[in-house]
Amino acid sequence: MDLHDKRVLVVGLGKSGVASALFLKSRGARVTVSDTKPETELRDEILLLLEHGITVETGGHGDRTFRGQDLIVVSPGVPVDAPQLVQARNLGETVIGEIELAAQFLAGQIVAITGAKRQNHHYLFGRRNYCRRKILHAGGR
Repeated sequence: MDLHDKRVLVVGLGKSGVASALFLKSRGARVTVSDTKPETELRDEILLLLEHGITVETGGHGDRTFRGQDLIVVSPGVPVDAPQLVQARNLGETVIGEIELAAQFLAGQIVAITGAKRQNHHYLFGRRNYCRRKILHAGGR
C-alpha cells in the first residue's frame, strides 16, 4: 500500500489511533486525526501529533473532515455506524480498521483471535498443537 502524499484520516485518538497516525506519517501520508473528546482531555496526544506535522481535530467529527480522503482508518473504540463514517462509505471513501491497516504491512502470517470475554483464546491456546497448522478455524461452543 503506497501512502506517499495520500490524504489519510485517523478517527479516534486512543493509544492505537495515535500509533496509527504516527505510522501513517512515517510512510509519507498527509495525516489528519479526529476525536470527539475535547482538547483538554487529549493534550499530550495533541502535542505529540503536532510535533510530527499531523493535523488534529477535537471536540467532534466535522463532516468536511471526512470528505476527500484517500483513506479513513478507524480505531476500535469508534462505532462503525457513526454518521460521518456511514456518509463516507456512501460517498465511496475507503474506510478500514487499524487491524486491516496493519495487515497491509505485515510480511509474515497472521493469527487472529477474536471473541467475547476471552473465550476463544482459552480454546486456542489450550490446544497449542492446533496453532501449528496453516489454517485454523474454530467457532461456537
